[in-house]
Amino acid sequence: MQRALEQLVDALEQAPDRPVRELDILPAEERSYLLEELNRTEADYPSDLCVHALFEAQVRRVPTRSHWSSKSSRSPMARSMPMPTGWPII
Repeated sequence: MQRALEQLVDALEQAPDRPVRELDILPAEERSYLLEELNRTEADYPSDLCVHALFEAQVRRVPTRSHWSSKSSRSPMARSMPMPTGWPII
């Protein structure tokens, strides 16, 4: 962090009129790590499905998992809102 701040100060001193978004403040190794290593998306997934279909498929695979801390299967907000009538159930 200290190195990044030092590089930011140096960049601001050398080009004070340059927009911040154009400044290189991260060391090359850290920038590469953040943008390439942590951002790998090499997982296989069905590319013909939309995100909501993938989500629904995951719910069907693991129906007993709850993402809510309450004992109810619906979130507090969802419990307070009535389910619309006439909507298709997917």
